[in-house]
Amino acid sequence: VILGQVAHESGNFKYWKEIGAGKGRKYGKPAGPYNQVYYGRGPIQVTWYENYKKIYETFFKKAGLEQYDIVKNPDLALDPKIGSLLAMGWFMLPGNGKKAIDAANAGKVKSCTRYINGGYNGLEDRQRKTLAYAKDMGVTVNLNA
Repeated sequence: VILGQVAHESGNFKYWKEIGAGKGRKYGKPAGPYNQVYYGRGPIQVTWYENYKKIYETFFKKAGLEQYDIVKNPDLALDPKIGSLLAMGWFMLPGNGKKAIDAANAGKVKSCTRYINGGYNGLEDRQRKTLAYAKDMGVTVNLNA
């Protein structure tokens, strides 16, 4: 389920920066305390200053990766290694990240979409991608749960 979600969010693993970033919607207060815009970055397109801050403090610092300060310089997440760490950190946070993993582990595509996207944007594409990955791996998923 997660592979289908990440494939959708990243445009089949091509985009590590939100399409249209900087052209309208800004994520933060209004652009975060470091005058940065916290639009989607990484394979799961993590947004919002608060998420970058929690992930940095909870995972990067504790792992000895303080030099990758994604709060002061969120564009560090455009590097696939840093962006992957950002995504893994988001999935481990209490709240929607953890709920998305729980839904994915239960094979619930629609629920996982809701936690990742905040709605059902691109649901059919997410379902199609998930079904293809699940078939290849011999895994059962529930597209509408």
